[in-house]
Amino acid sequence: MKTFNTSAFFLFLLCSFFAYSSETIQELKKEYYNSTEYPKYDQKPSPDNINVEQHDINGDGINEVALYHMNDCGSSGCYASVYKQSPTGYCFIGSTRIDEFLKIKNKKRDYSCLSKSVNSITITSDGSLLDESTPKNIEPPKNPFAIDTYQQNLFTYINITSKIDDIQIKNLKINRGNCQLHPGQVLTMPNTLKFGQTFPAVVLNCPRLLEIFISTNYGDYTYNVE
Repeated sequence: MKTFNTSAFFLFLLCSFFAYSSETIQELKKEYYNSTEYPKYDQKPSPDNINVEQHDINGDGINEVALYHMNDCGSSGCYASVYKQSPTGYCFIGSTRIDEFLKIKNKKRDYSCLSKSVNSITITSDGSLLDESTPKNIEPPKNPFAIDTYQQNLFTYINITSKIDDIQIKNLKINRGNCQLHPGQVLTMPNTLKFGQTFPAVVLNCPRLLEIFISTNYGDYTYNVE
């Protein structure tokens, strides 16, 4: 009579689980990549241009997945979209910097699935959710940014450096929308800066930079460039 090899059975299940997870993440990378503008601008378009970090942040024994492109990286770090497994596949739960994502301690938490259009939810390094909408009962700063610009070939580079802590850049418009931001900048917003941190913006085909409009959690600011 043949005996049932329990160890071999569980080894088979374990291998099957990891193979399924790997395939699912690859599909998620493909879906994420194709939903962005990166395929138009990458020299060699491929979902493999999307970087992946995995870390269990809600104590369920299944890794959450953080996805980002190298164009999502600036002086303040790399900003990623974070997904968790749901009964129907992976779903978006918020955005965070990669270094903060990897610092989150694994414990029981409940993250809801969000629409990708909900871009004000940030996952902090302690695992909590921060809704970075307009702060309550705080007087907006009058001039929260230092702006530096320079031109190189067909690109205009704008360094936006924060003079205060915890200000979130929600949107940028250059020359009242008549100059186009590099798609990487669009995908890295919202972007929260602390004092002295810089958000680097790249503008395409803008012969003369005249005006920078910055929408933040404190309100809107317009900088005139001479």
